[in-house]
Amino acid sequence: MNSIFKNYIKEFIEYKRSNGYDYISEEEQLKNFDQYLLTHITEIKLTKDIIHNFIDSKECKNSTKSKYASVIREFCKYLFLFHDLDVYIINKKRYPRHYDFEPYIYSDEEIRKFFNAIDLLNNDIRKNDLKLIFEILYCTGLRISECLNIKINNIDFNNNSIKIVDTKNNLDRLIVISDTLMNKIINLKSNSNYLFINPYTNKPYTKNVINVQFLKILFKAKIKRRDNGPTIHSFRHTFAVKSFIKAIDEKRNLNEFLPYLSTYLGHKSLEATEKYLRLIPAELSQIRSQVEILEIIPNIKEDNEYEK
Repeated sequence: MNSIFKNYIKEFIEYKRSNGYDYISEEEQLKNFDQYLLTHITEIKLTKDIIHNFIDSKECKNSTKSKYASVIREFCKYLFLFHDLDVYIINKKRYPRHYDFEPYIYSDEEIRKFFNAIDLLNNDIRKNDLKLIFEILYCTGLRISECLNIKINNIDFNNNSIKIVDTKNNLDRLIVISDTLMNKIINLKSNSNYLFINPYTNKPYTKNVINVQFLKILFKAKIKRRDNGPTIHSFRHTFAVKSFIKAIDEKRNLNEFLPYLSTYLGHKSLEATEKYLRLIPAELSQIRSQVEILEIIPNIKEDNEYEK
């Protein structure tokens, strides 16, 4: 970095990382901004025109411009609060994030077909392992990597909770699960350090191994794949959207509910969770016809009927 703001940018990145953010992609965006500033400003001042001209000059999708705006907004807030500099704070409405990708939401019928199909598999991977892995994904919204990395000593069997560590955003968190799901975990656990161990490698299952089985299950269940899914990650999308719909039905204050769901999902910002809320209004009637909404914390009935 070479502009007159280079030291401020380095200091800001260090500040963010000291607060738990990896700030890798954001650092690249700020380096790009620094390069622009090098040839466009000569004083320690960030005006509205400078900032908007930089973002508008980017030949990229609106969602990417929104990310640039978000990083620069945070940077300018930092400059104003910690250094009292003359900077412009971008209005959030100027670069709204448009989500071109529409996540795939499983219907209840697809969920039933999916889990029933696991029993039809003819392979060497233990079916009990597979079923519980996908039950956990469906009932908690965990990422597949988080699920496969669950360690026995991070499970509180008395309080029905699991500590999720080494996550995507380096945000350890505690998730609460139902009695039925905990009982299934208790019945499966072994003497290994990890909940799920591949018996042929004696190591945790890899994402690739589970994805191969996932595709086999979809085929057995006769669930057609489209451009947007389903994928393993679609269980996480389904959990988030159904949770929001339940909160809407209960007329809960979404401003109060959003932080709870965001923490449960392990998102590093409320915006990451809010994107699901933005998807709901246009598709609400369609989603309502697909899902049965029962509880925010999902449960699994003893007779293997899957509920939310």
